[in-house]
Amino acid sequence: MVLAESAADTPNIRSKSTASTKAAKCKRKPAKRNRVKSRRPGSRKQQKARIGRKKDRAAKKVSARPRRKNAAIPPKSALEPCEAATSILVVGDSLAVGLGMTLSNVFEGVCKVRVKPMGKVSSGLDSPAFYDWQQVLEKTLDAERFDLVVLMLGANDAHNSDGSQAWGWSYELKFTELLRIPMQKKITTIVVGLPPMRDSNFCERIKVTNIAIRNASALFPENCVYVDAFGQFADEHGDFTETMLTGGEWKKIRASDGVHFTGTGYALLSKTVVNAALQYHIVHPQQ
Repeated sequence: MVLAESAADTPNIRSKSTASTKAAKCKRKPAKRNRVKSRRPGSRKQQKARIGRKKDRAAKKVSARPRRKNAAIPPKSALEPCEAATSILVVGDSLAVGLGMTLSNVFEGVCKVRVKPMGKVSSGLDSPAFYDWQQVLEKTLDAERFDLVVLMLGANDAHNSDGSQAWGWSYELKFTELLRIPMQKKITTIVVGLPPMRDSNFCERIKVTNIAIRNASALFPENCVYVDAFGQFADEHGDFTETMLTGGEWKKIRASDGVHFTGTGYALLSKTVVNAALQYHIVHPQQ
C-alpha cells in the first residue's frame, strides 16, 4: 500500500510557477522617458503675434490698477507773485548825480523801482566836445529799456552863459532836441528844474535857463512833466536859502558851495520827483 506523500514533502510546483511569472514580469522594457517636444520657432508673423499678446496682457494688468490723479499745477503767477519794477534812468549834471544816489531810497516802500544813475559832473548841452548828451542818451535808450527818464541838466550851461534872452531861445532849442530822443520812444520823462543859487547873478541866469527848460518840456505834454525845483527850495521871497523846515525841524538842505544839496536836500529833491511820478500816474504805489 503506497501512502500519499505529506504536504511538506511534496514539492510546491505552484509556487515555482508563480516565481517564474514574477521574474518574467521584472524583465520588462525600460519605461519611456517623457520627451518634451521642441516647438518650432515659426514664422516672424507668429513671433510678432505672440509678443503682441504678451504686451496686451501686460497692458491689461497695468490698466487694472487705480490711477493716481495728477495734482493741478498752479499758474506761474500763483507760484511766484512778481511785481515788475519800474526802470528809471537818471541823467544830467552833478545835481543829477546826487538825485540818482537818493532816488531809490525815497521810492522804497512806495513803489518797486530799478534806478540807473548816469549823471555826469561838469556836463551840459553847450559843451558836446566834453560830453555829448545827445549821443549818450540815444545810445543808452537804444541799448536798454526804461519806463521813466529823470532829467536834471543846465546848471553848468547857465553858469557859463551870458543869461541873455537870445541865449535862452538857443538853449530851448537844444533842450527840445534832447527831449525828442525819449519822446520818440514814448518814454515818460520828468524834467527837474534848477534850484536857486546863492550867487545873485548866477541865480538870474538860472531863471532864464528854467524858462527855456520849461518851454521845451511844454512841447511834449503827453510824455513830459516839468517839476519846479526853484520854487520848492526858495524862501518866502523866492531867494536862495540854506535851511528848510522839514519834519518840524529846521535842517540844512544846501551844500556850502551854494550850488549843490546836502544829503537831506537831495532826499527832499527825490521826494519831489516821487510825488510827481505818483501824481501823474507814472508809477503806482504798492498795495
